[in-house]
Order: sequence, then C-alpha cells, then structure tokens
Amino acid sequence: MANPSTKKVKPEPSQPTTATTDLSSDILIDPSSLSNLKISQLKEHLSSFHLPVSGNKNELVQRLTDYLKGTPQDDHSKSKPTYSAPKAGPVVVKEKEKEKEKEKEMEKEKEKEKEKEEQPKENSRRPSLKSFSRKIKDSLHLDHEISEKDFPRLFPMVPKNAPLIQSFYAMLDTKAGTLYVSKSHLCFASMGSSKIAIPVSSITGILKDRLMVIHVATKERDYAFQAVAKRNTCYDLLSKQKLLCSKVYGRPLIEIVKRENSDDGIPNILRKMALSFLVANRIDVEGIFREEGSQSEINTIQGMIDYGLEKGDSLIQRSPIVIAQLMKIYLRLLPDPLLTYKLYSEFIDVAEISSVEEQNTTLKKLLQELPEVHYNVVYFIFSFFLKVSHHHTKNKMTTNNIARMITPTILTSAFAMLLNEIQPAITVTSILLERFSTLFVVEPVCSPFVKSVFAV
Repeated sequence: MANPSTKKVKPEPSQPTTATTDLSSDILIDPSSLSNLKISQLKEHLSSFHLPVSGNKNELVQRLTDYLKGTPQDDHSKSKPTYSAPKAGPVVVKEKEKEKEKEKEMEKEKEKEKEKEEQPKENSRRPSLKSFSRKIKDSLHLDHEISEKDFPRLFPMVPKNAPLIQSFYAMLDTKAGTLYVSKSHLCFASMGSSKIAIPVSSITGILKDRLMVIHVATKERDYAFQAVAKRNTCYDLLSKQKLLCSKVYGRPLIEIVKRENSDDGIPNILRKMALSFLVANRIDVEGIFREEGSQSEINTIQGMIDYGLEKGDSLIQRSPIVIAQLMKIYLRLLPDPLLTYKLYSEFIDVAEISSVEEQNTTLKKLLQELPEVHYNVVYFIFSFFLKVSHHHTKNKMTTNNIARMITPTILTSAFAMLLNEIQPAITVTSILLERFSTLFVVEPVCSPFVKSVFAV
C-alpha cells in the first residue's frame, strides 16, 4: 500500500521513475527519510518547489515535509509518490543568456583581432606604391597613375648609377604630380607635361616642415613641394641626403660674422629681424618680446633660417610676435651670451653700487672688456631695444619691461642663476638701456648703420 502521506507526480514517458535525489530525473521522496538527506540536497528539493532555502536542517526538513503532506495526491497512483524536477527557473535561464552573450562578445573580439592582423601596420612598413597611388589618384581625381617604372623614361638625364630611392605624390603650386628622389637628383613630374630635374649638387638648403611641405633652395630659385601623404610615406630628405646646411642658431658670433663677411659686423639674421619691425609700424604691436606666439611656426621658421630658406624680405610677412621670439631664441642659444659668462659676476655686482658715477665708470670698463664682436652686437641690440622703448605708449614695452624680457638671453650665468641674482641682472640691463648714450662712448663698426636706422 502506498503511504497516504506521500505525493505522487507522474514521470514523463521518456524517463523511467527512479529512487534517486538527482533533480534531472523523477524523484521518489518519502517524508520520513528527509532527515537522512544532506542540507545541500534539502535545499535542492526546496528550490525545485520554489520554497525558501534559508534556515537550519530541522527547519528545512519541516518545511519540505509540510509541503509534501499538504500537496493534493493522485488518486490513480498505487505506487509511492514521485515528483519530476522542474525545468530550469528564471535565474538559471538568465545565467545561460549571459553566458551566450559573453561567447558572442568573445567571437566579435577574435574577429576584430584577425582584421587587425590582416591590415598592414602603419609603423612597420610603408604602404605599397600601387595602393598608395590609387588612393591619391582617387582623392585628386587624376586621370592616370605615375609609378616608379616611369622614372627612367621621364628623366633619362639621371645616371643609372644613381638609382631611385623613393617617390611620392606631391603638389607644386597647383600642379599634382610625383616627386622622385634619387642619389643625384630631385625630380618632379606633373600629371601634365611639366618636368623638373634638380641636381643635388645645386641644392643649397632643404627642409621638411611639420606641415609636410618640403622646401628646396637652389642658387637659381626656391621650390616648395606639398607632400600629399600621411605619416611615414613622406621621404625624409634630411636624413638621407647629405645637403649643405649653413646653421645659424647656436653658432658663435665670431663664426657667423666671418662666414657672412658683413661690413657692419652684425649677423644678417639679426639685422633683418630688427629691420622687419620698422616696416608698417610693426614696432607698435602690443606685447612684442613679451607674448609667445605659435611654437610650431617658430620651430618651422627657425629651421628654414638654419637651412638658408628664409629670405630677409619674407620676414616682413611673419607675425612681429613670432619674429621677436626668434630673435630672443637666437640670443639665448649663443654659446657665449652677449655679455659673456666671464664678466657675468662683475656685471651683476654693479647693482650693489649706490653711486651713479661709480656705476657708470664700472660699466664703461666692463663694456670695453667684451670681445670686439660681442661689443659691436651689444651696441646694435641695445640701440634697437632703445628704439622699441620709445614706442612704449603703444607696445607697452618700457625699458624696465624690455630688461625683464631680454636679461635671461644676454646676461646669464654658465650655471643656473640663483634667485638673488635675477633682480640685480635685470637692474643692470635696465641701466644699460637708460644710459645708453653715456655708457657706450666708443663707437663700433656698426655705429654708422645704427645711427642712420635707429636714430640713437
């Protein structure tokens, strides 16, 4: 006879009824045997009936017993009551869905990694000329492509022992074409009939700026090729070609003056910069020698000056703020500053002298101890800055303001300046400006030019 206190649940036809605690099949449960089960097994049974699983073992047994005894029985059953473990609840379903989503995400990531591996790395190698030229052709709407195979046919004057190094698309003025680089020539062929062959021996300077413009200076004229390319596709001419570079920044004054062989003993770049301020009231611009200007433009122009690509007349087209910064950088990069490392301590000691007459006497003596080239340039520079100070009502640059701006470039120590030395150095520079006519009694080589231009 079946125990009347047990519940029978008819198993599914596909699975036979077995006396086991595995929830994946039909289970026979005798309430009197619940105390023999483990807590984990009791909780599994409770969760299958959607009953609470908290509490100690006795509470779990009692809760499951009460549920089994209170469940309606199957009148047609003659065997022990059984129940079928319910299918996975909503919690299990959610977990399975999360696992599927994770698997999908992992598959997507693997596909992305495969795509990255298939794509050529930009920094590892230059894109093939064929694929690159096709992109340029599409972007410029060109009729046809020019490949490296065209080079010998287009430029038969290039020796065979000077093979092509590299080529890339560029713009010269409004003409699109290809710039070819060999060991002996720079050659440009436009999509039309225009062809230019520049022997490397005739190039006096070359520079690639940050805007992907390659400036090529020759004895006859200058060229500016706008590279139509991305990073790593533009040929780095400076590192591959041994071209002339008459460096200006960071060279000793004596070297520059001898190289240029100027009549007034002033470096050409300083003279051109100073004269550029006297055109169209550029000297009246507020903040010159105080404002900073565009750093990228400053770097580009500095490089062009070093390679002889920046002509004097073109400085007039530049911002006065930028030219002022370039002048300060030139003075700061001198291997030995204008007032020299040797006399630095003696110059700043003048600030401690209380007597004006004694200050003047000491400064006159120190100025005469400067090297001749340095004294000549000091005379020129202070004449120029005195001219700037005369326009202080418009440019806001008084002698004291100018002294603060230029002292670190002309009167500085070979070592780091101490805090208690900064103000004395500024004071001495200010005195040199204010008492220019009194202190600079000896007229140097540049004196006639200075008097005619700056009217000091």
